[in-house]
Amino acid sequence: MDKLCSKCEKNPRHDRYWCRKCLKEKGHRLYQANKEKYKKKAIQWRLDNYERSKEIRRNQNRKLRQSALDNYGRKCACCGEAEEKFLSIDHVNGGGRKHRKEIGSSHIYNWLKQNKYPKGFQILCHNCNMAKGFYGSCPHNELWFGKEAQRCRVSARS
Repeated sequence: MDKLCSKCEKNPRHDRYWCRKCLKEKGHRLYQANKEKYKKKAIQWRLDNYERSKEIRRNQNRKLRQSALDNYGRKCACCGEAEEKFLSIDHVNGGGRKHRKEIGSSHIYNWLKQNKYPKGFQILCHNCNMAKGFYGSCPHNELWFGKEAQRCRVSARS
């Protein structure tokens, strides 16, 4: 039988003396008591290990993006494009510029994860997303395309 944690005496030990929960609480208390020291140490580590730090950050961002794509369907909601490099997050009802200002332009994937991938977002390829932003709808939508094409021909003849 596993020995129990010497602090809480409930959970099995994770290290020589304490369980995971008690170790986590201890780490949290230490961090709270010495925040500035830990922040300086982290900054110094990032400076000393710049390339490794960049690689870690890049991997974290890639995982966040993968998770968002998985949760919203992994293909363009308009044209069905599935090439990951072409896909982006779209605010279904607009308001993306305002939202980016609120949360910071590079934090959308983190925000989505923290808010448990809320409704109101979809995956669009960059072409469909730009068309939606510039023209209000995408050319793949036949009704829009017909009206817009007719309007363009009329304005071009005038």
